[in-house]
Amino acid sequence: MHPTVTKPFERLTSAERQILLVPATVVAILIELIIIARAFDSGLDQFHRVFSLLVGAAGIACTWLLYRSLYPQIDRYPWLHWGIVLFNASALGLLSLFLREAAGLLVDALAIVSIFVTAILSGRWMTYLLIVLLTSIHMANEGALIPSDFPQSIRLLGLPLIGIVINETVLRLGGAVSAKVRRLETLNRLSRKIASTIEVDQVISLVSDTVQEAIPADTYYIGLVHGDSLRLELFYDDGELFPPQDIPLKGGLGGWVLENRRSLRLDDLPREAEMLGLEIRVIGKPKTSLSWIGTPMVAGNHLIGIMAMASYQRSAFAEADLELLQSMANQAALVIDNAYHHEEVERQSRLDSLTQVYNHGNLLAYLEEFTRNAHLNQSPLSLIMLDVDLFKQYNDTYGHLVGDQALNQVVAAVRQNTRSSDIVGRWGGEEFVVILPGTHGNQAMQVASRIRQTLRTLSVVTPDGRHVPVPTVSQGIAVFSEAPEAVKLVDLADQRLYIAKERGRDQVEPGESHWDYLAESA
Repeated sequence: MHPTVTKPFERLTSAERQILLVPATVVAILIELIIIARAFDSGLDQFHRVFSLLVGAAGIACTWLLYRSLYPQIDRYPWLHWGIVLFNASALGLLSLFLREAAGLLVDALAIVSIFVTAILSGRWMTYLLIVLLTSIHMANEGALIPSDFPQSIRLLGLPLIGIVINETVLRLGGAVSAKVRRLETLNRLSRKIASTIEVDQVISLVSDTVQEAIPADTYYIGLVHGDSLRLELFYDDGELFPPQDIPLKGGLGGWVLENRRSLRLDDLPREAEMLGLEIRVIGKPKTSLSWIGTPMVAGNHLIGIMAMASYQRSAFAEADLELLQSMANQAALVIDNAYHHEEVERQSRLDSLTQVYNHGNLLAYLEEFTRNAHLNQSPLSLIMLDVDLFKQYNDTYGHLVGDQALNQVVAAVRQNTRSSDIVGRWGGEEFVVILPGTHGNQAMQVASRIRQTLRTLSVVTPDGRHVPVPTVSQGIAVFSEAPEAVKLVDLADQRLYIAKERGRDQVEPGESHWDYLAESA
């Protein structure tokens, strides 16, 4: 799924790569010090003693020059890759030629160090070039292309074999490091993106974009838990974005992940899903995925949802892909959970703490909005103001806790007889307002009458276990055609509310004849 890495540590900075070269540099200098020490071996002839002394000193100088000056510049000047490889091959070739008898093993050790350094700095193909050059020089010095005996085989084939092992090991190690760095960069980029938003939809969109950049797949989806179903808030399949949809939690892959709160990777989806007893649901394009990964989104003990990916190829995802998906899911879960909390705080700030209907301020804001719309669209708008009858006396008789229950029952009766598009709010104390957009006066009167009828069927329980009836309400109705401003609408409804109270309470004002007359005159 991922491209082959040819420069294993290319995601590291020059300074970070230089740190990796410290052990190799130290070993190279130690080898060169040993070569200098060999110059004082009385068993060597004068030429080899002088040559070893000069080569050791020059080697230390070159090694330090490479480490301090050239290696840090190798990314800025690409030709240095070629220059360093050719220089090392030439220098090691000369050493092999002139020190083969005196210090052959030390020269081979320097060659191995050089291969290791080249693998880190220049990658696979430059390292193989160096191995080929060193092996060719070695064969030329040995005077044989094909080894004639076992010792010569070791001398001729040992260096290239060790070089291949070093090169491929460094390559894979560097690939793992680069993948880790890439994952960290992806997570850091995701953190920066989603840190500034508290909108759930925006978080999901940003996470989806990042996942698609980081992990190649045919299908991506993010689902949030809603009761017994999983709502796919975002669902891409084979390049097409599908609208949100609900799927059952039970029996599916997503349900298993959420129920067990564990990640799942399936390399052969049809076979492994059958082994787990899970149903494969085909959604999106009419074809079955062959591999799948999914991970739960959990914040604390709160199960948020799931992030999942699928492919139409088998074994499309590595364990590293699942780890990256898990990390992104954890980040997304925290931000979405915070967004939920923010939404709840915002919602609660708009509601009355006791009855959970809109408070006075938000009620006025909605009323202003609806009166503007009624004016622009020439549409009907009605308002009911209702007040609980003799509520102080009710509190004094049964206590404030029972009184609070009674207010909640009044709200329940109102909600039971209004639409989801209607606005219910607490005006203050025991007064409530119902805004009915698109509703004429006679329709509002029917709503008010149903509220009265419903209240007669309700009761509350006193601390001593008695069931007592909910108090009655008096209601005043006003319509936009009579009072075409928010303040005037409230004032007219309030006046009619007090008329209803003066008529004996548990009344609706005006009566049906008023609305018939208003309809006829219109």
